Amino acid sequence: MGIRLLFGTMMFAAAPAVWGEDPKPIHTLRPPADVTWLSFTPDSKQLLTGGNAVPNLADEISYELRLWSVASGGLVAASPKSSGVGASGVVSPDGRMALTGGSSGEWRLWELPGLKTVRRGQLDNLRVHRVAFRPDGKAFTVLLRDSLGRQNWAKYNAFTFDAAGGRPLDKPTPWPPERPQGSPVGEQSTGPPAGWAVGNDPPFDRTGVLVAPAGRVGEALEVPGDDAGCGGPMARAFSRDGKRALSAGCNGQVVLWDYPAGTVVGKPLVTHPRLAVRDPGLAIAADGRRAAVAGMDKVFEANLPSLTVYDLDSRKVVAGPLKVGSIGVGLINALAFSPDGSVLAVAFSRRGAGVAKPSTEVQLWSMPAQE
Repeated sequence: MGIRLLFGTMMFAAAPAVWGEDPKPIHTLRPPADVTWLSFTPDSKQLLTGGNAVPNLADEISYELRLWSVASGGLVAASPKSSGVGASGVVSPDGRMALTGGSSGEWRLWELPGLKTVRRGQLDNLRVHRVAFRPDGKAFTVLLRDSLGRQNWAKYNAFTFDAAGGRPLDKPTPWPPERPQGSPVGEQSTGPPAGWAVGNDPPFDRTGVLVAPAGRVGEALEVPGDDAGCGGPMARAFSRDGKRALSAGCNGQVVLWDYPAGTVVGKPLVTHPRLAVRDPGLAIAADGRRAAVAGMDKVFEANLPSLTVYDLDSRKVVAGPLKVGSIGVGLINALAFSPDGSVLAVAFSRRGAGVAKPSTEVQLWSMPAQE
C-alpha cells in the first residue's frame, strides 16, 4: 500500500522509487539573493535563512537574516543588512535566539522572532566555519577556520561562550580536521572539521564541556573504491547523536557509516554518475532515520538537481526523486530537515547561460509520515 502525501489540497501516492507523477513543493520561498545556510526553529514551525541581501554582491556587510513561516511560506521578519551572518547560523534549543557567524571572524546573537542583535563578538579576521548551541542553550560554540592557502586544507579552533553575557568559557579547543587519502604522514592540517558538518551539533559531555573527536573518528569518511586523487569525500553529513554518517565519493557512491566504529555499513546507499553529490548535498534527519541525497543529473549540456529521501534502516526510497529545479540551476546551496522530520528545505540559485535573470529559491517539501 502506498503512503499518502498531502500537498495543499492534492494527494499523491508514494511508489518505491517515484514520489507521485509530478510532485511539487508545498512552498517556494524567494529571498533576494543566494542563501548560504538554513536552520529550523525547534518546533519546526519556522525556518531561518542566512544569505546575501543583494544579488551578485558577496561583501561581508551585505548579508541578512530572514525568518519564514513553514505553514504559510510567508516572511515573518527580516534583519537589516549585516556582517557576521553569511558563513553559518543556527537557532537555539529554546527557539528564542539565533547564532550566526561571518567570513571575517564575527559572530552575533539575535533575538527571535524580531531579528534584533543581542550581542556580538570578533575572533581574528577568519571564517566562522560552524556555530552551535550547547544542548542546554546556556553556552554556544564558534568554530574558527584558519586557511593555510592550500586547497581544502585548513586548521580549526573551537571557542565556547556564555550565551547570557557572551563571555568566553575555558580556552579554545583545537579541532581535528579529517585526513583525506594521500595526506602527508604527520600532517596536522588537512580536510574539513572532523565530525562536524552543517546542521549537526558537536559533542558535549554530560557536564556541558566541548569534546573534540579523537583517534579514528578524525579520519576522513573515504568511500570504498573511490579515487585517491579526490582528496576526500565530496559531501558529508552526520546524525545529531553522532552515531551515523553519510559520505559521497568521486565515484558517485553514497555510503552509510557507523561513525564511532569508523566502518561502512552494508553496500552503497545509492550510486550516481561520477561527482554527482557535493557538499552540502547530503542531510540526515534529527532522529537519524532518514537521509536526503541531492544529485546532479546530466540533461543535454546542463545539470538538473534532484533530491531523493531514503530510510536509513530499510535503505528504501521514501520520497523522490524530486526535481527541485530547471535548466540553469547551480549546485545546492543548503539542505536541511525540520527537527520533527516533516519538512525538507532545499536552497539553490539559477544563473548562467540561458538564465535571463539570476534568482534564488528555497523550496519546502512535505515528507511522508514515518511508519
